[in-house]
Amino acid sequence: MKIGEKDKISSLSKGAKEKLYVIVTLARRAKLYLPDEPLGGIEKISC
Repeated sequence: MKIGEKDKISSLSKGAKEKLYVIVTLARRAKLYLPDEPLGGIEKISC
């Protein structure tokens, strides 16, 4: 994905946001992922 450092997430298309959420989620390297809707979006990271 070509996203600049100063690009805002709100300016991305729905599909691009979903791809970004998947990338960010997988970057956490968790032992288990529980998506609520396969490829329909992953919940944003919560602490």
